[in-house]
Amino acid sequence: MGCWRVFGGEVDVASSGYWDAKGGKQSLELNGTINRQVLQLYAAQPNTTYQLSFWLAGDPFRAGTVSLLAVQEQFDGTGTYITGQTIGTYNFDTTGHTADDMGYQLVTGSFTTGPNTAYLDVEFQSLTYDVSAPWWGPVVDQVTLK
Repeated sequence: MGCWRVFGGEVDVASSGYWDAKGGKQSLELNGTINRQVLQLYAAQPNTTYQLSFWLAGDPFRAGTVSLLAVQEQFDGTGTYITGQTIGTYNFDTTGHTADDMGYQLVTGSFTTGPNTAYLDVEFQSLTYDVSAPWWGPVVDQVTLK
């Protein structure tokens, strides 16, 4: 996986000293001071089914349910947008979880590219906003696209 591009605001990269990552040493929380979105661009094959997998948790310093929307968008060889659709909306209840026991859950979704697809992006968008704790949101780790 390459780098994630943040658009429309800020996100938090949390290292293992702050809370446990599912794998490696970092995880990505989609809320900084407001909920935001990240995306990553991939080369793609036309008429191909892809499976997106990732581990989902939530900021454990506040109890409740956080929500995340996963979206994919497809582009042709010139970079022109073709189509996009929701992969899924996913929820995670942070109640009872701690920084040492995040309770990550494996999430999977799939989609099929169209006949002219040359590139696609995968986007994660936080659907969580709590005015009294705007930093509290979904946490993503170990994203794969096959």
